Amino acid sequence: MSVTSFLSDLAQAAVDDFKKRRGGDLTIAMAADLASIIEVAILTAVRDERRACVAACARRAELWEKTADKPDASALIRAEARPRAAEAHYLRDLLATRR
Repeated sequence: MSVTSFLSDLAQAAVDDFKKRRGGDLTIAMAADLASIIEVAILTAVRDERRACVAACARRAELWEKTADKPDASALIRAEARPRAAEAHYLRDLLATRR
């Protein structure tokens, strides 16, 4: 199931619950509009959170790269920093390209 399909199903479930609580006082058009509004709101929140995670991964990669480049850092720390930076870049790219 795609994220978009999941969000659409979630929005429809919210509309169905809303209709039950109101005794079915929504027309088909109103229910469709409400589902669309809910879906866009959830999708916006998910995208904003994903962008924040991408930015956090980018900052972490930069931190580890700077650590790997510090001449006064121990060889062990520098060796650990390289794969951690690569992992942060990988996660950033993975999150940035998810749909």
